[in-house]
Amino acid sequence: SKVSDHANYNHKKGRIYMAYSLFEPIEFGMIEETHIFRVLEYLTDYKGETVVELGSGLTSFGTKSLYVRKLIVIDWNSTAFTFPREEHDKQKITLLQADAKHLPVHDNKIGVVMAFGLFGNLDSKMLYSTKDYGVLRGNSLQKSLTVIDEVYRVLISNGMFLISNHKERQPADDFRQLFDSFTKVKVYFGVERYLLVASK
Repeated sequence: SKVSDHANYNHKKGRIYMAYSLFEPIEFGMIEETHIFRVLEYLTDYKGETVVELGSGLTSFGTKSLYVRKLIVIDWNSTAFTFPREEHDKQKITLLQADAKHLPVHDNKIGVVMAFGLFGNLDSKMLYSTKDYGVLRGNSLQKSLTVIDEVYRVLISNGMFLISNHKERQPADDFRQLFDSFTKVKVYFGVERYLLVASK
């Protein structure tokens, strides 16, 4: 299978999870390697559906595009789209500069939404706090709830929301409580991060 073909993906780099590079785009963003294969399995299950990636940053589209019918990449920062990347199929991949809190997508149209590291960057104040880094409260909490509501709106029935968060900065027990509207929530723990999978 394509997933097994990527079984050794990035192993030689010896990284626990992907980190942003100043010199080249990375493949999946802030997500642990052990979780990448699970994400690819979910994308395979929804291959006939449209997939949205939120907060793509400097990620590459290559491997992900192999698993989807159509990929919509959304980031609020225009720099994410001016960074040099590999050539991509413009019929298959759409780049949109937009706010994750106001998705330019119709209701019930998306099979899978991916957000790897997004919730650690919704509020710029979260990036400069050492004690309360990533704690969901006040404005940060409201922004997170708004994004989750927007994702729920655009997902098809049984659609999936795949999220990678830092275990300490966005504690899973607290974060999963924000998904009351979803029918099922699973959490897969890694070394420093976890993958939360919410089903509509």
